[in-house]
Amino acid sequence: KNSKFKHGKVVIKATAANNFNDAITSQFSHIGEYNRGITPKEIMDEIGIEDCDYIAQEADSKYWQHIAEANQKLELHVPCRDSLDHLMSQCNGQDTPKRFDCSDPNVERQIDECAINIDPGFRFRDNLASNPNIELKCFDPMNSPAKYRDYMGTLLQRKRVEADYFHRETNEYRHPDFECIWSTGGEYQFRTRQVLRRKFEYYQFCHECMGSENELPLANF
Repeated sequence: KNSKFKHGKVVIKATAANNFNDAITSQFSHIGEYNRGITPKEIMDEIGIEDCDYIAQEADSKYWQHIAEANQKLELHVPCRDSLDHLMSQCNGQDTPKRFDCSDPNVERQIDECAINIDPGFRFRDNLASNPNIELKCFDPMNSPAKYRDYMGTLLQRKRVEADYFHRETNEYRHPDFECIWSTGGEYQFRTRQVLRRKFEYYQFCHECMGSENELPLANF
């Protein structure tokens, strides 16, 4: 398919990244990604991404700036979950799952304990939006990966032989009924969202992007 853009997806942990990447790589060609060992990073770096139409990498934001410096137009897709739901998944994703303590008056401390090693700001920075060669789009990753795959099917080249996509769980099962955040009431939840947006540029971007003209139209697929 012809497009003036390369397409890429920022891989943010706890946003169903592996499922989306599997859905894309199973049916489309000219894909550059090394998530879940599809292609080891050192081999991907050696091959390069010049012939790739779609790139999904577990990399910091400087990676995308480097691609854009080559005067390659890049439409970059950023997965945006509900911020509180994403925070709870980060708590659950620790080596030893962390129980968010709503009785702690220091909300920021609780957030930091969940976000350790999964800082979403490491992979997203506001300066991506100021790069003239990068166009940022957002989408809700909790929609079916099939919708994202079908949307990308209007832009990417299909494989001659396509594989079936199978959903695979990669994280421990969460128990939302035991997460205090959902029973704290609107004021506490509002304050927690505010702290997330203040601490992480990623959450502020998602807050402004979701529901705007820059949200991918996955509902149409």
